[in-house]
Amino acid sequence: MTTPKITSLAPTSGRAGDSVVITGEDLATTGSVWFTDASKNTQDAEFTMHKDHSVTTTVPDLMAAGTGSVFVELDDTDATSSDPYTFTIDP
Repeated sequence: MTTPKITSLAPTSGRAGDSVVITGEDLATTGSVWFTDASKNTQDAEFTMHKDHSVTTTVPDLMAAGTGSVFVELDDTDATSSDPYTFTIDP
């Protein structure tokens, strides 16, 4: 079983509706992308798969400003997830 790994985000901060490019390893079977905000609220986000090492996502609405994280979950029976990667939600 592979475990996805996020190696970078571009940009590393943004507002609702902003696009974020996730670069990493073993992203080919990404099933979902999640953002967690400073208040520990978690929301799934729309995403577009580009290749095994790149996914573009959109910061969801209604996220509290401050330091949060992004993670990806594979579309597999084990719901294998990456470790969280720091992302700042701008006010």
